[in-house]
Amino acid sequence: MSLAVYGRLAFNSHLGRIVPLYVGMHLFLAALMFIAWAGLERWPPASHRHTVWMIVLFGVLLRLPLLPSEPSLSDDIYRYVWDARVTAAGVSPYRFPPEAPELAPLRDDLYQKINHRPIPTIYPPASQAFFTIGGWFLPGVGGLKFGLLLLDIAVMLLLGRLLLLLGRSPGALVLYAWNPLVIVEISSSGHSESLVSLFFLLSYWSLLQNKRSLAGAAMGTAIMAKLYPVALMPLWLPRLGVRGVAWTLGIATLLALPFLSRDLVILNGLLTFAEHWNHNEFLYRFILFATPTREIAKLVCALIFLGIVAIFAFRDKTSTPGDLACRNLWCLTLLLALSPTIHPWYVTWLAPWVVLA
Repeated sequence: MSLAVYGRLAFNSHLGRIVPLYVGMHLFLAALMFIAWAGLERWPPASHRHTVWMIVLFGVLLRLPLLPSEPSLSDDIYRYVWDARVTAAGVSPYRFPPEAPELAPLRDDLYQKINHRPIPTIYPPASQAFFTIGGWFLPGVGGLKFGLLLLDIAVMLLLGRLLLLLGRSPGALVLYAWNPLVIVEISSSGHSESLVSLFFLLSYWSLLQNKRSLAGAAMGTAIMAKLYPVALMPLWLPRLGVRGVAWTLGIATLLALPFLSRDLVILNGLLTFAEHWNHNEFLYRFILFATPTREIAKLVCALIFLGIVAIFAFRDKTSTPGDLACRNLWCLTLLLALSPTIHPWYVTWLAPWVVLA
């Protein structure tokens, strides 16, 4: 039944034009996911490893119908492909926006689909490395989506391994593997959230194995894939230790070096995004209403977030490794609630930690 619904979604090339139907399908798929979760939680422990493989296999099958579909709810993946093309031409995607005359020789039909053409890219260096490498081996939108699917499969497998390592029932894996939001945003829209989720979870797995150097290296890569993990660093610092933090900084610096220049143009697009973007804001909207300027509202949000994270970090001295997943979930939820911009694919950041928490 779920496969039929995803096939129906894949058949619609403009999901933005059938929002009520799409929301109804999404809620139906979410209901099936929760029913499956409730049933799988009752499976006997002896079958847990087979349960993981069954959940992952069916999760892959649910993603396949959407893979060849044209993205219709977001156009971000066209910027990914463009950034890969610019980097392959030996030009930093942080230096020139797509509409710059210096990039005119690279333009084709893809150029018309790129969003925010007057602004340089906002995607960090690890993401740029993935876009470029993916462009070499799997060119175009379809190839990049396939690469993101492979990363998503790795996330599912790693989550299953973590559940078994923590002595938990693997039934919770369906909350990621069969989650319609994750499936649509990665397999249909082609967002790069699976890249950061994979390295963030790899860092967590490494901490559970007491491999602090690997944990730090994975965390540095996650931060350079999408910056939001850096907001949770106060929770991770006591567990990473000096060695882990050194690896985090070292890998982050190594990934950023090819794009750095004297004028730090790597920050231009990101600063524009932080200063001007507002979309679907939640708590930020109320704080903005109660404060005189946007700058003060953002400062208040930052102080609230840092205060809550500091409380969790202080209490972390007596917590178990499993508690870190719960605190990640709470702090990421707060981060989204206070953010001036909340796109649907941002909410997928929560899904791996929902599984583990």
